[in-house]
Amino acid sequence: MQITSTNSIVFIGLVSIITYCFVKRLSPEKGWFTYFYSGLILALINFIFLFFSNFFLTTVQNTFKSLVAGENYTARVINITIDETTYNSKGDSYIPTIRFTTIEGNSLERKLEISLSEIQVGDKLMINYHQRTDVVILKEKFFTSKLLGSFLFFLVFIFFLIGQLLFAFNRDMTWYFKGVKVIVFYFLIPLIMIAFDALLVIGLFKGDNISALRILIIMFFIFVLSVSILGYFKVILSRGTPKIKQVGPNKWVGDWEDKEKANLEA
Repeated sequence: MQITSTNSIVFIGLVSIITYCFVKRLSPEKGWFTYFYSGLILALINFIFLFFSNFFLTTVQNTFKSLVAGENYTARVINITIDETTYNSKGDSYIPTIRFTTIEGNSLERKLEISLSEIQVGDKLMINYHQRTDVVILKEKFFTSKLLGSFLFFLVFIFFLIGQLLFAFNRDMTWYFKGVKVIVFYFLIPLIMIAFDALLVIGLFKGDNISALRILIIMFFIFVLSVSILGYFKVILSRGTPKIKQVGPNKWVGDWEDKEKANLEA
């Protein structure tokens, strides 16, 4: 989605309507400064989530087009640059520049948008190239961290958009909060825990020159995190999602929805 004058006017108009209804529901007696401040925050948050959502959808579209209509090639690494965003003291994170020849006989050079370890100049990589979109996908790693990150932002944006519309237009939000709890506790938190555990496992098997002490430390954290994941799923499946209940004026405590107790009462 391109930032044009029409898109900007539509965006500002929609945010203004949502801001008016949002503040009106919070407190009808608020002044213009509250409307301006709330609108500025809502506009900023919506713009950030809209940007990542557009990035995710564009990435998925280009990836799908490349995998379906693109051609498979064997590329050779001709240059390697250090990835400043993930570079560490071991220097094992690099971005390769590759060269390959298309079926038309054209020799192309492209810099991949992914960091690789244990890569050297002259190595061969299996890629997929879509000429119309000029997208190069490393076949073994097309599901990149950028795609995963943009997907999480896209998911948050969808729920945030639904939530602010329901609140602004004074709709019942009971089912919404239940849905958010399910997504957060049954999907998002387990996904993050499993992702960290997987990164530790990958680092253990693909790391170079790791000392015995570091191996023991990584194995310890893998064990602890794996046990925590199993324990988390056990508690979630047996006791339900966490909840917060009020026990006094301005005093709240955490508790669990006890499924076993609910089943017995039913």
